[in-house]
Amino acid sequence: FPLDFVNIVNCAQFGIDLKLINKSCMSLSSDQGFCARDPQQKSLYIINFKDQDSNSKMTIKAESAIIHPLHPQNILLRTSTMMQYINAKQKKALLTHKFSSPQFVEYFDWIDNKRALLIGDQIQAFNVETGQLEAIGTRYAAPSNIFQTKITQVQQSENNLLLQVIGVNQNNQITGYLELQNLSSNTVQQIPCVASCITELQDGDQIIPILSFAELSPNNNFIFRSVNLKTKQIYQTAEQQADLGSIPIRFFALKKYSATVLVTNTGGVYVYDIFQQKVFCNQFSQNLMLAANFGNDLVVVSKLGDLTVFRLNALQRFLSSIHKQIPVELLNQFNQLFMNSKFDEAANVVAQNTELRTKQTLNRFKTAGSFQEMNASNALLIYINTLLQKSNLANQEENECLIEILQKAGKSLKPYLQKFHQSQELGEFFFQQKLFQESSQTFLQLNLNAQAAACLIELDKPENVSLFMKQKPFQLDKMFEFGAKFGSIDKFKVFANEIFSQKDFIAQKDEILLIIQQFVANNQLKTAVQLLLEIITCIEDNDYKKQLIEACVDEQQIEVLFNKVNCPIDLVATHVKQYCPRLALKFGNREEREIILKEKKIKFDEQFIVECEASTTIFEQLIQNNYKNEALVAKMFSKFKEASVKKIQQKIERKKREIGKMEETIKELAKYAEMVVSEV
Repeated sequence: FPLDFVNIVNCAQFGIDLKLINKSCMSLSSDQGFCARDPQQKSLYIINFKDQDSNSKMTIKAESAIIHPLHPQNILLRTSTMMQYINAKQKKALLTHKFSSPQFVEYFDWIDNKRALLIGDQIQAFNVETGQLEAIGTRYAAPSNIFQTKITQVQQSENNLLLQVIGVNQNNQITGYLELQNLSSNTVQQIPCVASCITELQDGDQIIPILSFAELSPNNNFIFRSVNLKTKQIYQTAEQQADLGSIPIRFFALKKYSATVLVTNTGGVYVYDIFQQKVFCNQFSQNLMLAANFGNDLVVVSKLGDLTVFRLNALQRFLSSIHKQIPVELLNQFNQLFMNSKFDEAANVVAQNTELRTKQTLNRFKTAGSFQEMNASNALLIYINTLLQKSNLANQEENECLIEILQKAGKSLKPYLQKFHQSQELGEFFFQQKLFQESSQTFLQLNLNAQAAACLIELDKPENVSLFMKQKPFQLDKMFEFGAKFGSIDKFKVFANEIFSQKDFIAQKDEILLIIQQFVANNQLKTAVQLLLEIITCIEDNDYKKQLIEACVDEQQIEVLFNKVNCPIDLVATHVKQYCPRLALKFGNREEREIILKEKKIKFDEQFIVECEASTTIFEQLIQNNYKNEALVAKMFSKFKEASVKKIQQKIERKKREIGKMEETIKELAKYAEMVVSEV
């Protein structure tokens, strides 16, 4: 979706230190300005976007300051003992309220245009018009598995008070929960999530309150959910990958479009369409610290002090263009029937209007049905039965839904085969259910001939596969791949035998070699070798022999290959070195063996020199280090040298004997190799 934004100012222009850009020091309650409190200098910066002359800096002793949502010249100040509502431009107090006892306040912000909320040991609202402070809710303890909690957002909608809390778990990962208090019944719910808000949906003359919230999964995905606060109906979830390290800083509703907007510290903007269960996302910038929404604007402040206003009109036009695909009257009619649990009438509306027949509509019926027993009044059953009565299924999602229903009920698929939407996934499902005939028909309708041929092989009709192979293009590798993935590769041996039984090995060479290669690719080497040996006994062809050599990786197969098959000696020797070193000497090169022997002699001579030099170096090092008893060193060196020379001479004699034996062995092997070559 498009982003329409305007950079307004940078906080540095007003002499505001960047360290003041945080929730405790800066108030973005107004779309016309902001205020920033410097606790060290005990000063307050008041900035008015529309009236630059009214910008000011004043000295205060307050612990908190929030700017009024509509009147940026009005500031509400708070200490632990009192509150004062002032007009900064006129520099006078409009209202003062003293607490009966010192107050601990964790959260302090406006909840509407008249009231500011104070949350500490209890939840209180202060009315700046009447000067009254009243308790409106109870503060409950956080769940035991969440630590370092902080209230990030508060909202009141009629009798519902919503507190969003963020913290970390025992693994120091971001987590949180929403606390939903019903002020009339004095009940409370705590639901795991990292962002939440209450929105409203228009249903005829009724206003339906909807709770929308987002969870952050372990694999770093935002999972969006919505709940009807009246009926407790849960809508289908939607999921979207989040940027690494994402923390929600604002979550608000676009009521007219049944959507919510989530803004994160990494600059991600996620729009959750509640009815369509879709998430649209875009990226603005990095390192956002604060965000607030006012009317058609979203105001954000970055870590570098840049203050930017997003115009939400572009986003609203984008959502409007999506919703225009379905006539508003039709959508309202369906929503009203669905919200009132008139599922049969709602299903009829969908069946008669294809534009409503979407994945999102199916998910709504599926979600509603999951809270009901699987009987005639189940919302999902009503929907699927209505579609089957009016027409065939229209997409793979509906296929999967019908299959799941039939499997749960223990019913056969066969009476419904003509009702399914034809898709590759359906063909694969039939194949896995061993409905090979139905699977073949599905693939044929989709022009997937290779998969259809695999079905015929499973039906023990390999003779019919030849007809498919004559159709171009035919992908034999696709047929084998499908069979290996979903079926049994053993069935393909019957197919290969059917091809080979024609004994047309020259005319069909390309096809036969391709079949052999598929057996090799699917690790059926024994089958490949067996088939090739049968061919080579019938005809003399180097292409088949080369394929046979490549397929032989087992010692027994290789010995059979050498003893019974007239294969080129150079190919055999190369292949044996890789797969069967034990037999390598039979086909090795005499000159190559002599080079190896010579290298071993050189290596031995070098080792002898190194050992002599090493022993001499040890004693030279002792003398250089001014070892005191030089006579003792000389005596030690003499004995060591005698022992070393004797030891080395013994090693030389042993190596000579080994080399002599190797030379005799090479001569014998050379004679044997010459004999084998002459026999070949």
